[in-house]
Amino acid sequence: MQGEDTKMRNEEYSSFRQLLGEGINDNSKKQSTFLIGIDGCGGSGKSTFADKIKEDFLDVTVVHMDDFYLPSSLIMKIEPTKKPIGADFDWIRLLNQVLEPLSQEKVG
Repeated sequence: MQGEDTKMRNEEYSSFRQLLGEGINDNSKKQSTFLIGIDGCGGSGKSTFADKIKEDFLDVTVVHMDDFYLPSSLIMKIEPTKKPIGADFDWIRLLNQVLEPLSQEKVG
């Protein structure tokens, strides 16, 4: 069963890779930066998936949201279910260090 799961994931990734390649080629005529967000639970394979994309395409930079957690002194000290989604991230730093430079065709 595990071998079948691996085969299916490889086939799914192969299809994704083809679609991504087509999207990048179509998009490259409009702009030089192509931003992809990968979401999922902890341990679900987001970093592995991002690393695979980086292996298969040139000029890829992976930005991990873990690098944008607020310092513990700034994290809201309330029940996690009562926090707004994303409350523990430094969205301003992400905007300044990654998103704004990318929007200006600069390295983030």
